[in-house]
Amino acid sequence: MKGIADYPTKGIILDPTQVAEQVRSYWCGPTSMQMIAWGWKGEDRGQDYWASKLGTTTSGTSIYDMVRVTNGNTGWDLPSHAGKYVVLDVGGFTFQEWLLLNMKHVIDYTAPMIYHPILLKQFYPYLDDDASGHYQVGRGYLEQEGKPTEVSYFEPWNQQLFDPSEPFIKRVQWRDAYKSYRANLAHPAHNMGV
Repeated sequence: MKGIADYPTKGIILDPTQVAEQVRSYWCGPTSMQMIAWGWKGEDRGQDYWASKLGTTTSGTSIYDMVRVTNGNTGWDLPSHAGKYVVLDVGGFTFQEWLLLNMKHVIDYTAPMIYHPILLKQFYPYLDDDASGHYQVGRGYLEQEGKPTEVSYFEPWNQQLFDPSEPFIKRVQWRDAYKSYRANLAHPAHNMGV
C-alpha cells in the first residue's frame, strides 16, 4: 500500500477556467456538480440543470445525491478513474489518512473529490462570516519544504455576490490542508464523496 512519501510533492487535476460561483445561497451542491461534470464533459450545463438532477431544495443538497449524480452523469466513476463514488465517513481519519486519500484521488485516479466542510472563518480566512455546511471540489495538493501542505479546491461560494460590501472570494483556492481537514471534521456528518 502506498504512503504519502510514495507520491509526488504536487498533484493537480481539472481546468482552472472551468469554474462557477453559486448564484443562490443554497446552491453550493449544484455549483460543485456543475464544475465536476464540466471537468469530465468539457461542457457547462449550468446550475439550474444540476439543481434539478440533485433534487436541491432551500435546505441544500444531500451528499448522497451528489455521489449518485456524479456516478450517473460523469465518467469519474469508471474503473480507469475513481471507480464508483461513495459517501465516506472520515470522522475517524487522521490528517495523514485524509491527505493520503486526496493524493490517491488526484494522482492514482485523476478524479475530483466532493469536499463536505462547514464554512467557518477559523478554517477559511477569506470568509466575512461563519456559515453552514458546504460543498467544494477537491482537485490537488502541494507539499512544501518548511511550510504547511496545501490542498486545492474549486470554491463555489462568493459572499460578495450576496453582499457587495463583503470581500470577493476566488473560485480556485490553495489553502492549508490541515484546516480543510479540520473543516471537514467540524461538519456534523464528517464525510466526503470519493
